[in-house]
Amino acid sequence: MPETARRKRFQIHLSTAVVMMFVSGGIIWANVSERLRRVDGDKGFQGDYFNKAEYGSPILGDGNWTGGKKYVRGWPCEAMQSLTLVEDYNLSARIWTRGRAARYWHASAVVVNACIALAILFTALFSCEWLIVVARKGA
Repeated sequence: MPETARRKRFQIHLSTAVVMMFVSGGIIWANVSERLRRVDGDKGFQGDYFNKAEYGSPILGDGNWTGGKKYVRGWPCEAMQSLTLVEDYNLSARIWTRGRAARYWHASAVVVNACIALAILFTALFSCEWLIVVARKGA
């Protein structure tokens, strides 16, 4: 019985597939994890408010701290920003979030992140396969 010739098709080694799995997991983790980028705020006062021009700075008293938190997702570009208004009543340990977070997507950053992820994956693929070929030729 004559042997049929092997079909040429794209194949990678199992060790390369395992490396690619870990590299892609790291890229996904970097793009999906949420990072706190900025917290801005100001203190509002209850009761008397002293003139800043007269005293140089307002005297701190009982009041509420109101600010915004900005979380970002995406690597290396910030593809999504999440903005939330935060209030701390009477400077207690309880922090209240007012309303849902406003989310802003940046399509150009998503495209850039995808292109960089593909470049990293192809670099890992070709370097692993190149190392296997070099090791076989040396043996």
